[in-house]
Amino acid sequence: MLKEINLPESRFSDPKIEGLRRVNYIFGKNGTGKSTITRDIYEQQNEEFNVQIFQGFSNIIAENKELNAISLGEQNTDITKKITKLKEEIKSLADEAILASEKEARMKRILEQKKRVRAEFCRGEAKKINGRCYVDKTLNGKHILDYEIDDQHKLNGDELDKVKKSISLEKKVPLSKPFSNTFDLDAIIQKLKEICEREVGREVSISINRNAENWVETGIELHKTVQSEEDVCLFCGQLMQADRLRELGNYFNKEILQVDSKLNELKDLVEKVRKILDDFTPYEAGDTYPDFIKPLNDLNEICLQFINNLCTALNYIEEKIEEKNLNKFDKVECDFNFELNPKKVDDAFRSLNDRMAHYSENIKINEDKARRSYQKHLIREVVTSKQFIDLNAEYNSQNTLFENCEGEIEHKREAKKTKEEKLEELINEYSNEDIAVQNINKGLSGLGMDAFRLKYIDDDAEGQYTIESNSGETRSVNELSTGEKNIIAFLWFINKLNVYSVDEREKIIIFDDVVDSNDAASQYLVISQLQNLIKSTATAQIFILTHNIHFYMQLKPTSPQYKDKPNKTGDLKPSREAFFKFQKAGDKTKVLKITSSKQDVSTIYDELWSDLIFAKSNQRINLMFNTMRRILESYSKFIFGIGKLAELNEMIEKNTGSIDDSVIYSAKLKLLHVNSHVGYETDSDLNDIQPEKLYEAFKQIFYDLGESSKKHFNRYSSEAEKNYN
Repeated sequence: MLKEINLPESRFSDPKIEGLRRVNYIFGKNGTGKSTITRDIYEQQNEEFNVQIFQGFSNIIAENKELNAISLGEQNTDITKKITKLKEEIKSLADEAILASEKEARMKRILEQKKRVRAEFCRGEAKKINGRCYVDKTLNGKHILDYEIDDQHKLNGDELDKVKKSISLEKKVPLSKPFSNTFDLDAIIQKLKEICEREVGREVSISINRNAENWVETGIELHKTVQSEEDVCLFCGQLMQADRLRELGNYFNKEILQVDSKLNELKDLVEKVRKILDDFTPYEAGDTYPDFIKPLNDLNEICLQFINNLCTALNYIEEKIEEKNLNKFDKVECDFNFELNPKKVDDAFRSLNDRMAHYSENIKINEDKARRSYQKHLIREVVTSKQFIDLNAEYNSQNTLFENCEGEIEHKREAKKTKEEKLEELINEYSNEDIAVQNINKGLSGLGMDAFRLKYIDDDAEGQYTIESNSGETRSVNELSTGEKNIIAFLWFINKLNVYSVDEREKIIIFDDVVDSNDAASQYLVISQLQNLIKSTATAQIFILTHNIHFYMQLKPTSPQYKDKPNKTGDLKPSREAFFKFQKAGDKTKVLKITSSKQDVSTIYDELWSDLIFAKSNQRINLMFNTMRRILESYSKFIFGIGKLAELNEMIEKNTGSIDDSVIYSAKLKLLHVNSHVGYETDSDLNDIQPEKLYEAFKQIFYDLGESSKKHFNRYSSEAEKNYN
């Protein structure tokens, strides 16, 4: 369906008409570009759409009064035989296509059965996977069918174990430090170096063997209880000499005691460090997340290497302590050259803890990632299983058979289409005049009193018709009026729309000022035909362009849907009709899309004047009475605030100054009032009233109501006359 029309800049101020619907009503006065739109639709859309245009009789009835679109005269026998043969061939192809369609239907049923079996298998497997590994959305069979095999989704033993462990993780606490900070290794080394480099001055002349110093020192401590020279030595039993004891005491002076104290302190520190190292327990896999097992093992390795190196260093420190203990007065060489690197331990520990902390913050994301990885692994296992491969192969094989059937049907259809096109060429060489004339005469019978019919002249003048009235009188086709020619052409056009055609393009049907000069009976016949066409057409798009207000108002729906409306689900349901108005704006035309009754072509009051002119022109006395009464009531109520027609007498008397005149007009007003409500049983009473005289009386009422009322009448009546004509 056409959604928009591009407009020429030379005629229109708008670049395009948008919002087209299935039925499009376009109202515009003559000269606003309606025929231009008709031409543009044909030129822009004729390749894509089957555009059918009615613009009056000139394109249908030739100058010699022949219906040139209907081939009259004897049917060509040769063409008839060809058509008969083609129809038989088309029927044969149609029958073959039916058989092929039945075969296709069987293949399709089998295909659907294969498809259901495969789908049920996939749904069952999807349900199993959901039970083992549910992700954010429930997996269904379609996900498995749409999956494309990717070897990267396959998980090996370690990867699979890691993913399974990651699916249900608990948040891990940070790792505790591998070693406490209660010892300062650098301080211990510094103390060792200081004590080893320290020399102690000797204050006595005696010399004691280094191996015996500790023994002697212990002996001095034991002999602190000696009070006199009569006391004997606890070791040898000889008398203790006071000066000897004093000299031995001086040997172990205060500085020596300080060295002893520092050595003992150093020993305690070494023992403390050993205790800390002994307390170290390697980290276990459960202390971290599955993603960090390797970094955890690396940390354990670094810690154990550090312990080994440190124990070697402590052994060296203890050796130096013992050596210094034996050589308190002298320096002891201390070359501490061990690569302990405690920072490496600290860096590895902190790095792993930081990574674990970040992982803990995103544990849900990581868990979802593991679930997806596991789910893809499980899906891959399904689609690579023998059962799925077999089911898929069966489906694909059956689908190939089904597509072959489709190809066969398409081949039959193409062959049928080729013959139908040939048939259309033959049909276009002549039209079935009997059916066409029957349809036209059926339509002409709807003219009532003015009805006539076409009668074929059975002589050598092919395509010539005479006109036969209801009374049986005949007249030449040359006597056809413009309105009669127009209605014949219109009925032929309507008939043509229903003629057999193999053109499968969507139709666009355009009626351009279809009632330009028709009389009243023809207008109602055209309106009736168009309303039937609109009602019965579901696929064609219709454009109706007119300048006739009465025709426009009578043809459009009683309750137009100007806008799209929401349906039960809340979505906008497009209206079936669209309404447009062409208005002159300077030297160009502006397109107004009518979206409400207020924007539509006319008000009710405007329509009353149009109805009055229509009724007068078509001798509709009853309609004139009712319309004139409604016009006067609307006018008097709006201008004078008078609710009843009788009250206009005072206004008339005031303006004319004549009681006799007011009486006359009172009688006229009463005539309007009474006869506007006349029933069908009294219609005949009005036959003697002349519409022109009644209209003149109506005009005089406005003239005698004053100058402004006179101008009002002239403006509205002239506008209605112009629109009608």
